[in-house]
Amino acid sequence: RAQQLRVALENLDAKTRLSEMFGGKRRAGADLDPAILVRARALVEPWTKRPGFVGAYLFGSLVRPYSDSDSDFDARIVLEDGPLAALPVPERRLFVQKDGKKEADIWIMSRSQLAAMTLEVDMRALSKSVMLFDEKDELAQLIDRVSGMSDEVREERLRLHYFEMTFGVQKLNNAIRRDKKATARLLAAGIVSAAAKLLFVDRRVWPASTSWMFEELALEGVEPEIIALMHNILETGEVRAIRE
Repeated sequence: RAQQLRVALENLDAKTRLSEMFGGKRRAGADLDPAILVRARALVEPWTKRPGFVGAYLFGSLVRPYSDSDSDFDARIVLEDGPLAALPVPERRLFVQKDGKKEADIWIMSRSQLAAMTLEVDMRALSKSVMLFDEKDELAQLIDRVSGMSDEVREERLRLHYFEMTFGVQKLNNAIRRDKKATARLLAAGIVSAAAKLLFVDRRVWPASTSWMFEELALEGVEPEIIALMHNILETGEVRAIRE
């Protein structure tokens, strides 16, 4: 069936075909393998018949250009508040196994929980998400509101991560003077993380998770020389590199 769908899709306009089929006009996943979207929809489709179903979206490394064979399906199903409250807590997260390996990790959450998200890593995931079910474009609009970065928030985050970085440098200098090598490496990692967050926020995008930080920096157009310098800091803890 996936192969038949692939052939059929090749005859449709690339920019509209997936939005027509999968909803979410702004994030229809036009760059993804259609077979991935077909399987993702199959995983969450039974929930579309539940009372209070709002929509569902796919996120994580699988929807990014660097996905690999270890990337599994990360999806969230959004319900209205009442139906989620009636759902037992153990049933709000699902793991799907295939051939002895985890295929999917699915969270069920409420509209209010989605609207209350504030963590940077969640904002990044939302901003890069792909709609699976969103016929009225309602979920995509909610995600756009939640994951948007205002000028005020951007300035606040820039200050926060700048102070994280400069405070870390001070602590690192102290650790080096005390010959605390392991502590120095930990502090160097924190400095690189703060610097990466600065680079993301400066570009008016939310910081990526640690697992894919360098890949996402490259996708956001950060110069290869800066990324190489960050690698060098992690590998050596060298103060001169940090100052640069």
